[in-house]
Formats: sequence, C-alpha cells, structure tokens
Amino acid sequence: MGMAPISFLELSAWQASTGLALSPWEALTLRRLSIDYIDQLHRSKNPAEQAPYQTEDLPRQREAVHNFFKNLARRKPHVRHRRAKGQGNL
Repeated sequence: MGMAPISFLELSAWQASTGLALSPWEALTLRRLSIDYIDQLHRSKNPAEQAPYQTEDLPRQREAVHNFFKNLARRKPHVRHRRAKGQGNL
C-alpha cells in the first residue's frame, strides 16, 4: 500500500488522542492539503514536475547543480604533499 491522503477517521482518532477539536473547515482543509500533497508527490515522478517538499524552483535548482559540477570539473586537483619523517618544518 502506497501513500494515501489522511482520512477523516485518522483525523478523528488524532482529535480523540490529543484532546484537541478541529472545526469542520480545519478538518476539510487538512484533508484537502493532504490530497494535494499526495497528488503532487505522484506527479513529481515526472522529472519536469517539482516535488511537494522542494523549497526552490526546479529550474533554478537544476541550474545550480549544473553550475556546481561544471565548476568542479574546471578546478585543478589539489595535490597534498606529505613530508617525510624527520624533515620537520621548512
């Protein structure tokens, strides 16, 4: 079984266990947000779609990753020289 939107039964159980009462519009809003989140999560399997948990614009994020690796490839490798034992500080 995959991810599914939160049910009214789950919301009711949460209310009973926490002692907090949701108004009808709050319960409907939480359910709607849950449905939209799961829907976007499924649509984000397409690489052109943004996952619901991503905070940045997908094109900007892809460009940042592209630039990072492009700059990484341009760097010269840093070679670290080890001193032989007994040489001390130069």
